Amino acid sequence: EYNSRIRSALPANANFQPRMGLYLTDATTPDDVAEAASYDGDDVVLHGYKYYPAGATTNSDAGVQNLLAPENASTLRALEDANFPLMLHGEVTHGE
Repeated sequence: EYNSRIRSALPANANFQPRMGLYLTDATTPDDVAEAASYDGDDVVLHGYKYYPAGATTNSDAGVQNLLAPENASTLRALEDANFPLMLHGEVTHGE
């Protein structure tokens, strides 16, 4: 839906292909990564998964609690194996 809204706002002759990022959560599985990395939709280019630390920014409550937790290792490995980018939202979630 988001991709469709972007495309509908473009001029008719625009040469622009939105690159969509998926939201990495603690529930993202290696199978999710494999499906996304192999997705071949006509109008959608999936570019990678975006990591938002939980609570770091607006609507990030479902973000990853601890990216380096052992339970996330297989998902991170799947991203690497699929050569599918992990895009990081760098923001401090706690004071020093």
